[in-house]
Amino acid sequence: MDFRPDEQKRGITMKSSAISLLYPDEGVDHVVNLIDSPGHVEFSSEVSTALRLTDGALVVVDVIEGVSTRTYSVLKQCCLEKVKSILVLNKIDRLIEELQQTPEDAYKHMSMII
Repeated sequence: MDFRPDEQKRGITMKSSAISLLYPDEGVDHVVNLIDSPGHVEFSSEVSTALRLTDGALVVVDVIEGVSTRTYSVLKQCCLEKVKSILVLNKIDRLIEELQQTPEDAYKHMSMII
């Protein structure tokens, strides 16, 4: 969702952006609003604002880079704002493709992240 030229050039999210999705469920339509907020520490105010607007959060962790100090601060903000959060492990395929880990090693690596 990084549509701004400066975000595309740097390869990071700098401003929060949102998209609404319609989820039909047994004749009742639910609207799910997704807010993509920056993970970089320089843009922490964007994350704080997004958390105040949400009922839940997906905390995405790159399994290669692992949990950063920023991840801890986002989880702390989730707790303070009483926002339910779900951990999402991203780029799992890289453990096998790039790092040549066995499935058992990849499992151990991801267990340490969790």
